[in-house]
Amino acid sequence: QQQVDHYSAQSQDLEVRLKESEAALRQETEDRKRTARRAQAQAEKLEKETEARQRAEADAAKLREELIGLKRDMESAQRSVRSADSESRNRDLRLNRALDEAKKCREKLAEERSTKAEEIDDCRKEIRRLEARASKLDRQKVELLSASRKQLKLIDVLKRQKIHIEAARALSFTEEEFMKTLDWGAA
Repeated sequence: QQQVDHYSAQSQDLEVRLKESEAALRQETEDRKRTARRAQAQAEKLEKETEARQRAEADAAKLREELIGLKRDMESAQRSVRSADSESRNRDLRLNRALDEAKKCREKLAEERSTKAEEIDDCRKEIRRLEARASKLDRQKVELLSASRKQLKLIDVLKRQKIHIEAARALSFTEEEFMKTLDWGAA
């Protein structure tokens, strides 16, 4: 019996140890599960963080590319602005030259108009002078024609007088001859 007691005690002791071992095993299993869950959570967290880091790196790469593109655009815009400024200055210079040229042309036109006005005024004076001279010449022509007609009439009158004088001389000559003839007959 002692042996039975001994085996019984040993059996109880083994059962207690078994229960303790089972409890410890359960505890360790739970600890392992907790640790596994924590490890899983940490792994998931690490994976999420890795994905987030990869996304952040991809976003950073995109942002770097955008920054490079923006820098290029900015440089291009600056070149365009410089080019536009240069073109604007050139246009301003051309505009100022054109305005100066237009001003000179206006001044020249005003001067030419003034000169033309003077020339026109001189021409009008010359026309008035020539018209006055033409009028004077017309009057002189009329006077000359009138004088010419009078002279023609005088010439006509003088011709008649000459004819009368010649006729009178001829008559006078004939009369003298007649008287002489008569004087001869009386002698």
